[in-house]
Amino acid sequence: MRNFSKTLFVLLLLLRVEMAHAGPSSYQCEIKEAWVVGPEGKLEPYPLERRGVTVVETYFAVDRTTGVIIGGPLATREYTKTEVLDRGGHGTYFKLLLNIGDGHNFSLLFVEEFADSPDKAFYANDNSLLYNGLCR
Repeated sequence: MRNFSKTLFVLLLLLRVEMAHAGPSSYQCEIKEAWVVGPEGKLEPYPLERRGVTVVETYFAVDRTTGVIIGGPLATREYTKTEVLDRGGHGTYFKLLLNIGDGHNFSLLFVEEFADSPDKAFYANDNSLLYNGLCR
């Protein structure tokens, strides 16, 4: 029993250190712009209203551990699987893969975790649309 308690204490301590290193456990993000690739291969602005996205839906939160997204057009209610590919850090992006489950439709979210500012730029795709904005 004593060895179990020591082991549990060490595991909890390691988990706490890992969580402290990773920073906040979630991002709060706002979509600033949406884009679509036009017929000539160039990005063109895409009004979010055209997709039925309201102003409220331009805000979303991302759980950095599970990859669950609440709110916005990338909400995980639309996806059957989320996978955090990289939690980000020194010189690397936070990377999240979202899968609808049919093996053909994927979305990706990248957040500049390494940015010195509390505001971190992000970009994401949702099928043919590209989004960019800021997370905090």
